Amino acid sequence: MENKNVRARDLGVTLNLISMIRSGKRRVTEDLLCRAMAYLSSDELAKLLGELPELEPATVNDIIKVVVRARADPAFRELLLSYLDRYLGEYIRSVGRQWVVTKEDIDATSRQ
Repeated sequence: MENKNVRARDLGVTLNLISMIRSGKRRVTEDLLCRAMAYLSSDELAKLLGELPELEPATVNDIIKVVVRARADPAFRELLLSYLDRYLGEYIRSVGRQWVVTKEDIDATSRQ
């Protein structure tokens, strides 16, 4: 709900009911589940149901278009960064923690 900025009243229920569902004291009704699913994109719904859509190959031109738009549009930039963090965040962080040490690096350090 937080990721989508959906409030309990948007779903037609109380915050207390949401709290009870999250704590396991109440079950989600079919009606509430249907209302909540309305806030999912088709890709999110497909992923939830275990059916990932076929990927379309992206080109370098697609990347350039995204970067150009992100530079010009702050809202789009925030959206792009949130998607990068959500889907590639762990990978990006792991790459940032890796360093390649060459034999020359070791030799230069040992001479100091």
